Amino acid sequence: MRIQLLRQREDFEQGFILALSGFLRDYVGWTGKMSWDKNTIGSAFIANDYLNVIYPDNLPRKLLLSLTCEFAYNPKWYRRKLQQTYIYGAVRQPFENFATSGRFVIGSCPSEVRNWVFIPGNHSHRAVDVANERCFVFYKPGFNPLFTSTDAEIRQNNPWLPSPAVLELSPSKSWYIEQRIRGLPLNRLGAQHTVDDALAFAHKAMVRLYHESSSFCLLSDYLVVVDQAIKVVFNAIEPSLSKDLIIRFSDYIKNLQSALSVYADHKVELALTHGDFQPANLLYDHGKCWIIDWEYADKRCRAYDALCYGLMSRFSTGIAQRYDHLLHNPELLKAVVGWSGIGFVYSHKLLLPLFLLEECLVKLKEVAAESITDKEVSLRPWLSEFLLIRQFA
Repeated sequence: MRIQLLRQREDFEQGFILALSGFLRDYVGWTGKMSWDKNTIGSAFIANDYLNVIYPDNLPRKLLLSLTCEFAYNPKWYRRKLQQTYIYGAVRQPFENFATSGRFVIGSCPSEVRNWVFIPGNHSHRAVDVANERCFVFYKPGFNPLFTSTDAEIRQNNPWLPSPAVLELSPSKSWYIEQRIRGLPLNRLGAQHTVDDALAFAHKAMVRLYHESSSFCLLSDYLVVVDQAIKVVFNAIEPSLSKDLIIRFSDYIKNLQSALSVYADHKVELALTHGDFQPANLLYDHGKCWIIDWEYADKRCRAYDALCYGLMSRFSTGIAQRYDHLLHNPELLKAVVGWSGIGFVYSHKLLLPLFLLEECLVKLKEVAAESITDKEVSLRPWLSEFLLIRQFA
């Protein structure tokens, strides 16, 4: 999530100070002060919202290219040229002053931190140590700490996954050090055959993960677990929502549960899923695909990741049309779900609403973060798109 979007959702600058100062105190015993001041002259870190980086002003600019090159691709050649020009010029004078959204100063800055480039994120921030080829990932206060620890522990427990290796996890589990990797997200690649190769690489790893964590249970039993989890999270955020949104969301959940109740005595295959399996979290580099951002990993229906990718559910705009298209094309649905290597045939009338119910829980957990002050702004547009699905209208 880019800085410009984080600013709309939360108090980004103050939150960044809280997160980084807490990490540095724990990591090196730092006791200085931090501040944001766009007019600061001298040693500082420069923020570029569009490129989503906060970098030392004395850093050789060529070292930034591997961190900003993902913004260079656009399918339209003229926009691609404009973006490439911006990436080069925005971090160099005289245009850097205009592209800078803020300057960040760390008092008594530890020497090793002066080589760090910060990449802000959704639930945690990442500091790339360009001198030592490693990254520090640290928790953002006001967000769910389980997202950060889950991301690290999944990779520690499954070291064979094609993901950055976790080198150290702090005792508090609020930060960890990981291997630095390079690569472009699949949605920034121009050649479809390259995307297909990357997905094939990721497919082998994900199917192994599903197989090793697979278990079966009655759908009725699983629905009780999901329903209880939704109630707990929704009750926590309900006071901040309007009555209209509460009613609409509650009706939507009831419709999903009603559609699934018909299959209550069916067995469902559960497995450890990534939870945010989308092109932006799959990085391609010289024939290999890295799978990143395991924050939402949890045990769900085995087809969850395949449907998340196939429906492009992280882009809620147009989800109703994509859902209806999949619903009314059984062969296409079979191909999408089949990517997960699911062990037996489900009815599409079971798989699709089950995915939507699990997706609700993921969204609620994300929005429940204390630092997201206006939860309705995050939840209402998402819910409005999903309510357009004709099967549950």
